[in-house]
Amino acid sequence: MYARAGRRDETADALLRAEEALGRLAPEDQQQSALGYDAAQLAFHSGSAWTLLHDTGRAWEQHQRALELYPVEQRLDRALVHLDRAECLTYDGRLSDGAGLAVETIEAVPIEHRSALLLYRARDLADSVPRTDRRLPEVRVLHDLLALPSAD
Repeated sequence: MYARAGRRDETADALLRAEEALGRLAPEDQQQSALGYDAAQLAFHSGSAWTLLHDTGRAWEQHQRALELYPVEQRLDRALVHLDRAECLTYDGRLSDGAGLAVETIEAVPIEHRSALLLYRARDLADSVPRTDRRLPEVRVLHDLLALPSAD
């Protein structure tokens, strides 16, 4: 909420409180489930917050941590982390790299697992590219990929 509103200090404070709260959870409550929360999820949410704030250095560190902690089977969460990374690349002016990573990320997820959330986030990234740069080959491929029918 704070990150989406561009409130950097409040975001940093909230993430610190979340980390402290995670440390107080019993081990059985530190799990990836609807009723638990763990370090991978915190790193994912932290990375997303820093991505929204365009603090790509902090975001990239948290993305790396999330990818190290998430099991390979966590396709959606790992894909969302990669889309955050793609977004960071575009914020840093590396539009081709960002679009290329987004394409790789989507293509790595089997069609039946390409959720509306995943496609929405990828479309958001594609739409954020300035019109003048949409002729870049990687950006065109991303737009073409998103125009294909989905499993939904």
